[in-house]
Amino acid sequence: MPALICVTTEELGQDIVKTYKNIDKNKLRITPNGVDIDLFYPMETPKKNQIIYAGNIGHAQDLEDVILAMKKVNEHFDLKFLIVGDGDIKRDLEKVARDNNLMDFVEFPGLISREKIPKMYSESLMGVAPLKKLKTLEYAVPTKAYEYMACGIPFVGCGEGEIRKLAERSGCGMIAENSPDAIADIILYLLNNPEKQIEMGKKGRDFVEKYYSRKQIASDLKSVLECIEFEKPNPIMSDGINYARSQ
Repeated sequence: MPALICVTTEELGQDIVKTYKNIDKNKLRITPNGVDIDLFYPMETPKKNQIIYAGNIGHAQDLEDVILAMKKVNEHFDLKFLIVGDGDIKRDLEKVARDNNLMDFVEFPGLISREKIPKMYSESLMGVAPLKKLKTLEYAVPTKAYEYMACGIPFVGCGEGEIRKLAERSGCGMIAENSPDAIADIILYLLNNPEKQIEMGKKGRDFVEKYYSRKQIASDLKSVLECIEFEKPNPIMSDGINYARSQ
C-alpha cells in the first residue's frame, strides 16, 4: 500500500476511492496545481474592451460556444475575444468565426511568450475557462482559471465538478451552461456590472494567495514527504493543500 497518494483535485480523489476499494482515503492529499503568484499578479495597465482565453486550444474546451456568444454580446458592447495559444482545433475555430462573420470580434494572436501573458490578463475585463460538460472532465480545474484569479480578473467558466466548486468557493467565477446564449448572458451581466468585476477580481487574488500559491503548496508537500521518509506522524496540513478536503 502506498504511504501517500497525491491528487490535484477533490473530485479526482473521490474517483480513486470509488474505483480502488482498498485505498485508505486518509492517505489522500489534495496537492493542486496552483499558480506562481509572483509571475501572475494584477498589473497597473489600462483595461481594454476584451476578454481572454490563453492555453491549449483543444477538444476539452468549449471555445466554439464562446465564439458564437460574441454575436449576442456585440449587439450591446464593442468587445473582442482573444484566443491565445495553439492546438488541435484552432483552425476549426477560425472557420467557425469566419463562417459566422465574427472575425471582427474574435482574434487568434497565436503563441505568446508566457512572460507576456500576465499583462494580457490584467488588461482584459475577464477570462474564460469553458470546459465541455463531460463526466470525464468533472475532476479538472484549468490552470488558466488560477492565473486569471491571480491577475485579479473574474472568470466565466463552463462545466461541472471542480470548476464550479472553484467559482463558488472563491467568489471570482460564474458558471454558464454550455450554450452561446447562456455564456453571452453571463458575460453581459458582468459587463453591465463593472463594480462586480472589480469585487470578484479582488476575491480571486486573495483566494489564490491563501490557497493556491505554488510556493506554499510545494513547501507543504515537502514537509509531508519528509515525515514519510523519517516515519514521523504527518503534520497538520496547511490551508494551501487541505482546503479542498475540508469543504
